[in-house]
Amino acid sequence: MRSSLAIALMLAASCPIVGEAAAPSGMSEADKRVGAASHADVVRQYGGAMTGPAADMLTRVGRRVAVEARLSRTGDDFTVTLLDTPEFQALATMGGYIYATRGLLALMNDEAELAAVLGHEVGHVAKRHVRLGQQRQTMSNIFAISMRIVGGAPVGQLAGKAMVDLNLGFARGDEYVADDLGVRYLAAAGYDPAAAADAFGAMQRYQDSMARFSLRQPGEKTPKGDHPETAARVARARQEAAKTGKQGQGERNRAAYLAAIDGLAYGTKAEEGFFDGHEFKLPQQRMAFTIPPDTLVTTSERGVSITARGSQAQFSEQWLEGPFSGAPDEVLSRAGAIQRFRIQSAKINGLEVRYAAGLGETPAGRPVDIDAIVYRDPIQRRIYSITTWAPEGAGLGPFAAMVESVRSIPAGERIDLRPPRLKIVTVQPGDTIERLAAQMAVPEDGLAQFLLINGLEPGAALTPGTSVKLLQR
Repeated sequence: MRSSLAIALMLAASCPIVGEAAAPSGMSEADKRVGAASHADVVRQYGGAMTGPAADMLTRVGRRVAVEARLSRTGDDFTVTLLDTPEFQALATMGGYIYATRGLLALMNDEAELAAVLGHEVGHVAKRHVRLGQQRQTMSNIFAISMRIVGGAPVGQLAGKAMVDLNLGFARGDEYVADDLGVRYLAAAGYDPAAAADAFGAMQRYQDSMARFSLRQPGEKTPKGDHPETAARVARARQEAAKTGKQGQGERNRAAYLAAIDGLAYGTKAEEGFFDGHEFKLPQQRMAFTIPPDTLVTTSERGVSITARGSQAQFSEQWLEGPFSGAPDEVLSRAGAIQRFRIQSAKINGLEVRYAAGLGETPAGRPVDIDAIVYRDPIQRRIYSITTWAPEGAGLGPFAAMVESVRSIPAGERIDLRPPRLKIVTVQPGDTIERLAAQMAVPEDGLAQFLLINGLEPGAALTPGTSVKLLQR
């Protein structure tokens, strides 16, 4: 979650659960004022607001499920916004403001799944788990995941924040309450409540796809706080759906949903970096380098982070305090190196290079190799660096070829800034998962990405006449 939005969390008195006898709680004028005041900041920090069929569909679904929270008797009191970011997020604030990202819409497969996600968020607000008063705004996040997909990249080449944000703000019980409310709102709105488990299942598949990029050693654990495991939430959602007596009933509206997201941009905005085959290009900096296979790529204000086989690298522009000749020492110091070795010189693809190795430690105290490779472009007169962190004794690890591939994109080389987009296609007789996955506009592992965005398991059979998502330029 973005730091300027995740400042303060207060638990307040509960408002009625759907089905209780109490009167609707309503939205106070104070809540509305705070929500309105923060709206522009949310939209700005999450890439801007989108318009078009997907945004219209989101507004309709969001209002339909939100009125079931008894915060208002009319859907028009809710402002629902589609955010132009590939992060997988749904957000809600006091005052009737609901947000979802286009990255989330790409992962969901029908209106009911989307409604379940939004219902969870509204549940946090309805129970006042998130309170916006004199303090700065706090967002609730159903998946507690903040990742971006690099344009056209397969599973494992995802861009955005270089981490998984565990939502430690809400108590475990609060998360379960919001989950349960989301299921109830779903059923009350006329959607199939079974879709809640499917939505959580989509997130589970996403988390599974990310597991191979963990930098932790065997036996090391990530702090979990009070945020429940996704698998447990899937099981609980199924139980809650059964309690409604409407499981398997109600609307899913898959066809309408897919029609609305057809053509929706997928992945980061191309100007922030994109794959051209196996080469990652930064059009604003006019720099490029080859990415190792089976890699997690993330972008942030700090630059490009690359994770592969337990090692990590960071590509970024540098503003040096000292001369270029001593640049590696300066970069290594910033990277946390506690021991640095002799600086060496080289020339790579016309770029002046200074290189040095060092040693450091992880937060857990494990020794790591830290290398700094600093490049100076004599034409652009800019300085860039690659910093690598690898297990002790690994040196550059999987990034040796990447370091040698860094180049400046010449002025005459055309850069294609067209982003990949979701394309909805109809399954034809004889089509298989493998045949359709081969049409994905991704540099590698199109099958895994096809399965992920379509919510399919390996080996699943496709039914002619049904629709699936592809990524195409």
